[in-house]
Amino acid sequence: MSFVQRTLKRTLTTRSRQTRLAEVQRDFLAGLALEELSPYAGAMNDVETFYGTPPTWSSREHDRPIERGRLLLQYAYQQATATAPAEPVIALDWLENRGVGGRHLDLGSGVGLTTQLFVHRGWRSSLAEVSAPVLDFARFRLGRRDVDADMIDLSVDKELPRNRFEAITAFGALTHVGDVDSAAQVVCRALAPRGVLFLERSRLSTPDQRHRVGLALRRSGLRPLRVTPHVTAYRAT
Repeated sequence: MSFVQRTLKRTLTTRSRQTRLAEVQRDFLAGLALEELSPYAGAMNDVETFYGTPPTWSSREHDRPIERGRLLLQYAYQQATATAPAEPVIALDWLENRGVGGRHLDLGSGVGLTTQLFVHRGWRSSLAEVSAPVLDFARFRLGRRDVDADMIDLSVDKELPRNRFEAITAFGALTHVGDVDSAAQVVCRALAPRGVLFLERSRLSTPDQRHRVGLALRRSGLRPLRVTPHVTAYRAT
């Protein structure tokens, strides 16, 4: 193959991937829409209807359930409307490009937008969240959109289903975990054989933090994979 042919092939491959990512990103944003409401209006309506107060996107008192729910939904909207593909979009595109499907778990699920995306693309998805009030908000949002998903309340259930999931997204979930080794073992046990765990690199803020999390996952028997500079992955054996 000549240099020109190789260059053309790389260009076409890049364009094809960009087209796929743009399509999945649009599906991610569409998860915020509600009936005839736009994604922005749908998000606003979720907050006002569930909490009974108009949304303010205030960061004050962010530890209160009402404020945390608002802020997580705001962050989801910012991800979905960003120029660059969101982390869940990158993970799902990587899986689809390799023909992987099946059961998915979103660990640290927040308002459930990642689960909506995976369900829309044909997966059976579960949400796991440590904040019961946030999980209630996610259940409300998904119910309004007829999204069928399993809910795991991590404030009650300390263990995840074993050997269950072909893919686990855990964006931001391991950043502030105290016992990283125990968390890594729980996640590793939840993966099906050759299942893949996706993590962000950007929110593991320091090299030491990235090293600790990576080491704990490798000790648990997971093999590191490279997805993009911003998203990393680990595969179960």
